[in-house]
Amino acid sequence: MTPTSSQHQETIGQLYDRTTEMIEKIMGGSLHNGYWDDPMDGASLEAASERLTELMIDKLDASKGRRILDIGCGTGRPAIALARTAGVDVVGVTISEREVELGSRLAKDEGLADRVTFHVADALELPFEPDSFDGAWLFESLLHMPDQARVLRQAYSVLRPGGVLVIANLVERAPLADEQRGRLEASYHDSHIDSIIPLRDYPGFIADSGLALREIIDISEHTMSPTLHRIVERIAGLREEFPEYDGVIEPPPFVARLIETPEIGYAIIVAAKPERLAGS
Repeated sequence: MTPTSSQHQETIGQLYDRTTEMIEKIMGGSLHNGYWDDPMDGASLEAASERLTELMIDKLDASKGRRILDIGCGTGRPAIALARTAGVDVVGVTISEREVELGSRLAKDEGLADRVTFHVADALELPFEPDSFDGAWLFESLLHMPDQARVLRQAYSVLRPGGVLVIANLVERAPLADEQRGRLEASYHDSHIDSIIPLRDYPGFIADSGLALREIIDISEHTMSPTLHRIVERIAGLREEFPEYDGVIEPPPFVARLIETPEIGYAIIVAAKPERLAGS
C-alpha cells in the first residue's frame, strides 16, 4: 500500500520531533546556514546565522503591522527575529509538534507570544484563507518538502496581491554527474531532504506558481563552505566536551557529500504575487 501524503508528513514530523534539538545544538540555535561577508572571517556559526536571518528580513521588506507566514518555521528563531526587527506579526507552521512546542516557548520567553504563534500544519495544505498574509518566507525549508511546486502554489494562494515571498534554499549551481548525484541523493534521508532544485529552473518554477520573480541572488561563496566546515568543527567539539557523544554524534552523511560537491550552492529567491488589475 502506498502511504498517503498525510501519512508521509506524519512520519517526517516524527523524525523532526526526535532530531530537532540535537540539530539546534550543532547549528548554534537556528536550523539554517550562516552568512559570512568574507568566507575567511572568524564569525561564529551563531553570528553568521543571525546575518543570514537579517538578509532574509531585508529582502522580505515587511513594514510594521503586516502579517507574515513562516512556512517550515523550525524552532522559531528567525520568526522571532523577524517580529522583533520589522514589527510584524508572524505565524509559523511546521509538521513537527516538538518544534511548535519549542517555538511557542521561545516566543513567550521573548515577550512576543501575542505577535508570534506556531502551529502544526502541512505546507502542501495550508489551513489559511486566500489573500490572508502580507508576506511569507521559506527559510531553508523548501528542500525538505515533497511536491515543491504545490508548496509554492499554496504560498501564492495565501498571499495578498503584492505580497512578497522570499526563499532561501540549497540549489544545484551546475549539473551533477550521475555518480555524484547518486552519492548525494543516497544521503538525503537522514537529513530529511526531498530534492534540490537546479538554480536555472527557478524562473520557470516561480512563474508556474503564478508568482512574479523579482531577483535571484547566488550567495554560495558566503554560505556553503564556511557553514559546512563549522558544522564539522562543532560536532568534533561536542564529542570532546561530552565524551558520551563519541560514536553517537557524527557529521551527517549529507554534510560530507556537500563538502565534496561544490556544484551544490545556496541562493535567495525573491518573488511577489502580482497586484490585481483595476476591475479584476
